[in-house]
Amino acid sequence: MIYGCHGVAGFVAEQIRVQQLGGETCYAVACDGGRVVGCAEMRCQPNRLFLTYIAIQPDYRRQGLGGRLLHAAIEAAGADAAEFALDVFDFSDGARQWYRHLGLEQRDAFSWWQIAPTDDAPAPVRLSGYAQAQACHRDFGFSQFSLTAADTRYEIGRLGDQWYRLTDASALTVPGLIAAITRLSPQRDVLLVAKTSALDSSPNRASEIARSQRLAGPLATVLQRLTEKELERAQGRQ
Repeated sequence: MIYGCHGVAGFVAEQIRVQQLGGETCYAVACDGGRVVGCAEMRCQPNRLFLTYIAIQPDYRRQGLGGRLLHAAIEAAGADAAEFALDVFDFSDGARQWYRHLGLEQRDAFSWWQIAPTDDAPAPVRLSGYAQAQACHRDFGFSQFSLTAADTRYEIGRLGDQWYRLTDASALTVPGLIAAITRLSPQRDVLLVAKTSALDSSPNRASEIARSQRLAGPLATVLQRLTEKELERAQGRQ
């Protein structure tokens, strides 16, 4: 994630500034005195709110704070959306169950593959936006540029100093494409995040390191169930 990159604090500050001008990303923060104990990042997409990230300090979990924070994040987004969506890793059983209780259902599945380096001859490629990506990477520690090979354009992400990120499984079918990518920065590994259904079999020279699910459901249902849970907790405290 971008949160492991050296310039993410500056990036978030810019996102907050741009939000006031119509930016698509908004944040909600939970504080206890002067301590930040939770945060959520929400993205406004066409007719949909997408929860990019939510986290609660361990000693504040299981107290209803996550639900209140999510409710506040949705209200902060202020979008007239019909759907609510997010991604969750398969190993996060508790989070996945919580989201399902809010009315979300699985819409898609993704596999995360680490692609091993190759000594194949690099494919001929054309780069687009690479100079701008270099400037972005210096400031924030992550970036994206485009690479065209075999008449197909691929978006190449960079996370920190360790990863390239691909999201199109067809890139693996282009001879020498992985070699061309790694030639730019040989110290990086290639991470492929692709729909599980897009892969007929395990990619060559690859190891699966994670799986995730895309969950989605009606935003109205999510808000209703969050409100119900808040009322239940309030009545339990009386």
